[in-house]
Amino acid sequence: MPKKKNKKENGSGMAQQTAGGPLPLPDASTQDGQPPTISAHVDNPANASTQDKPLPNTTRKSKAKFDVVKAWQEYFGEGNLDDWARFCRDLGLEGDFSSKKKCKKAMKSVWINIYDFLQTPDKSQVTRFPSEAALSGYTLWTRKLYPRNRIEADSPLKLLLANILYPRWWMGRKKIKAKA
Repeated sequence: MPKKKNKKENGSGMAQQTAGGPLPLPDASTQDGQPPTISAHVDNPANASTQDKPLPNTTRKSKAKFDVVKAWQEYFGEGNLDDWARFCRDLGLEGDFSSKKKCKKAMKSVWINIYDFLQTPDKSQVTRFPSEAALSGYTLWTRKLYPRNRIEADSPLKLLLANILYPRWWMGRKKIKAKA
């Protein structure tokens, strides 16, 4: 069993070790009696070259940002009928996709996150959400939003576009009118 060191209190209220005398205090003054100077001060000419350099961001590692718009343009191509049919098949939809109108009709009940769809190598494994509200919750949680203003006019993204901030099930509620 280790021995305990006995401490006595001297007249100044400080603890004193019986075996080794008082606890040593660090010497805060220099030989001339002045307080020590900080060598990394900006007025020090030796450090003048470092004062203009920004400090590196060491608190957060930067990740390469996924450019979802560029990835969509590479995936979808020109937007001809073959691209629409491939997109429907990749979504796991079944049917005859001989026209864009049939593709649009098949996509009405599909709720997917575009980021996840474009980042997944096996497109059939993308999570399909049961409702717009479920997709909204997931998208807000993960912050995987497609910029609404970057969607082209004749793109299937127009059909897949969900109201993320205000899902349509909120739109059906009755509005309360304020009394004037």
